[in-house]
Amino acid sequence: MSDFIGGTPLDLVLAGGRILDPGCDRDEVGCVGIADGRIAAIAPELEGRERVDCTGLVVLPGLIDIHCHFREPGGEEAETIATGLASAAAGGFTAVAVMANTSPAIDTPEAVRFQLDRAAEADLGRLFVVAAATRARQGRELVDYGELVAAGAVAFSDDGDTIADPEVMRGALAGTASVGKLLLAHEVDPSAQARGVMREGATAAGLGVPGISDRAEDEIVRRDLGILEYCPGAHLHVQHLATAGAVELLRAARARGLAASAEVTPHHLALTDEAVAEFGSAAKMAPPLASAAGRDALRAALVEGVISVIASDHAPHPAAAKARPLPETPNGIIGLETSLPVLLRVLVHELGVPLGTVISALTCNPARLLGLDAGDLAVGRPADITVFDPDAEITIDASRFRSLSRNTPFDGYAGRGRMHAVFAGGLRIA
Repeated sequence: MSDFIGGTPLDLVLAGGRILDPGCDRDEVGCVGIADGRIAAIAPELEGRERVDCTGLVVLPGLIDIHCHFREPGGEEAETIATGLASAAAGGFTAVAVMANTSPAIDTPEAVRFQLDRAAEADLGRLFVVAAATRARQGRELVDYGELVAAGAVAFSDDGDTIADPEVMRGALAGTASVGKLLLAHEVDPSAQARGVMREGATAAGLGVPGISDRAEDEIVRRDLGILEYCPGAHLHVQHLATAGAVELLRAARARGLAASAEVTPHHLALTDEAVAEFGSAAKMAPPLASAAGRDALRAALVEGVISVIASDHAPHPAAAKARPLPETPNGIIGLETSLPVLLRVLVHELGVPLGTVISALTCNPARLLGLDAGDLAVGRPADITVFDPDAEITIDASRFRSLSRNTPFDGYAGRGRMHAVFAGGLRIA
């Protein structure tokens, strides 16, 4: 077998692995050839200058996370762009989309370019900027969507806060539609989120803390899907969907032909509100963990395709902040280095969800939503590739994380899946 494909020498061949690429409808044993940083060939056998034996392993498109928080600028003690990208690479992610709730918020072209420049310096995979939907994320004045797209923004979100004013929400949907980009929306009633600590129910009552009802999410999702009907060309993406009621609202909206999508986090798929009693602030987040019935509805919606994306909502915090009493501690957990082990254990090994369903939600589906040149192994794509053993038993050890933060309920968790190699643009990054 020649090591030249169309006259181009193959720099690297990943040989003998199970090539699982839902975006190209491919699931077969073979070789992936890389040349000049791009996918050059896929065939039963290939030769190249360097060969990596992937026998018994799965070769995937590099994972994509469309919802991360890298705290730079303003919160570098919790995470920087460089450490966030290192954490992503360790977890198998070659592309991440970062949220705008930094200090200051990412609401100017200069701020967008700052983050892109920092990512280029780190050179550990690709970073995509999700700019703020409103000035300073205050929910009052719309940003200039056109100038932010020109600077490199791929989508817009005020994540961390809901756009409370329905007229501003309508303007944000119309504005993002005018530039052909998604609006990613944090859908929890602001007053309920401010008052509550965790999901309303027996666990909250037992801990003596105020709860947040499902209505706090359902009512905002219902409102915004209603607004979407009057915004031609707009696409609403519901972030970290967490209630059975919101699932039903999304299902009905999609049946009516609305351009609406949603993501779910690994922790909302794996845990319930009872985890707060066990792990305290390490399991406090917004939206809060669901009841068992709510968690099961999320799982079913993912399998059905009503929810099409899994996103980590990687939210690092310094240890001192998470050590405060539960009502005072900030929301959020880190997730880039725990996502795949948690998903493989819970969904694939325990529930029997096809591996391809999980991988679609982490590769081609998020890539298509954001319009990224990523998410599959089509010839000509950048060679962003993840190689792992999906059956290996591992114990998650937070002390070994590449992230600067350790706020996770999964420290010591018996997960599945061991990373063997991660490539971005044909270069090994983990």
